[in-house]
Amino acid sequence: MKRIGSAAPRDVAGIDAWEVPGLIGAELAHHVTPALEVVQRLKAAGLMTHSEARAFTDAADHLQRIAITSQQITRLAHGRLRQSHERLDLAEVIRHVLDENEGRYLRQGIEIEPHLQPLEVITDPALLVSLCEIALECAACDGERLQVWLAMQHWPEHALLTIRSRPHFRDGREIEASHSLHWIYLCRLADATGVTVRRSSETEFVQITVEFPRTVKQLAGLTAMEVDAGADLSAASSSFAGHHLLLVTRNTETAWEIDMVCRRMRLVLDVVQDCAQAVRFCELELPDMIILDEAVREGGFEALRQHVLRRNLNFPFLEIVEADNVVELGTWHDGATSRVSRSELRNQLQALLAMELAKVF
Repeated sequence: MKRIGSAAPRDVAGIDAWEVPGLIGAELAHHVTPALEVVQRLKAAGLMTHSEARAFTDAADHLQRIAITSQQITRLAHGRLRQSHERLDLAEVIRHVLDENEGRYLRQGIEIEPHLQPLEVITDPALLVSLCEIALECAACDGERLQVWLAMQHWPEHALLTIRSRPHFRDGREIEASHSLHWIYLCRLADATGVTVRRSSETEFVQITVEFPRTVKQLAGLTAMEVDAGADLSAASSSFAGHHLLLVTRNTETAWEIDMVCRRMRLVLDVVQDCAQAVRFCELELPDMIILDEAVREGGFEALRQHVLRRNLNFPFLEIVEADNVVELGTWHDGATSRVSRSELRNQLQALLAMELAKVF
């Protein structure tokens, strides 16, 4: 079994450039905890006032967040996060973040005015909490008064989280957005979750907009994931970043072609040589989708298919066939296998993967 993936960029010294933030964060974290313990001992001994201890603790907490953020930037940059994509109420997540950080916002003099519509999105819960928290942190770097809106964009129907930050005092000059560690972290989180982040500066405020393409709406009592047929396919498919695919093939050219598509969609791809290896692989870790080369479809395929369908009736399979001009989609609820011609992989695979991965939900 081999794992296909792009190598991280390296500088002339042979050091992965994205390792540097993580190394700095680890060093900071190593020293912050002992410093806090010293403060607690000094306060207990009456050698430090409550206000002095609070000031030092706040500074140490800030350093701790910098340490965690730096390490997370390195982790996200490597791009191999396992994500459990779920249906989540985005407004509730934002309220949770506001409630959890209310005390810190008050101490920092940050005023927040939320205007939130109930909207549901499909994404990883932990990454979504981090995304909302860091978006607010970024906005707070540019002003102490935050207005937070969550609404549905009319076309395409994407959820828009908009945060405007205004300073308490201004001199009439255009406010410049700060390039902080939080902004770098926010951009990496956006890449990992397949959302779009924009920032603009005006005379009165700085605005951060986070656009969520994978929204959920109710249609005639059925839950449907919104797919904008007019949207750019590469942007839409990026929302599947982090999903795990297993390819069963001995054809190196086919493996290379599928790997190129997976890189564009930021998918994790593993390759095995036959169905027996695929069964053993799935016993250890079930992927989100299996792609099978017809050339290696032998008796073991049915055992593989039944093994997977016992755990997920809607599990997506895609079979690569030798026949020309074949593009067949299996239905959502009968476990049928979708099929595509080997000659059509270049033109059809990205759209097929996006539609098949939708079955994961």
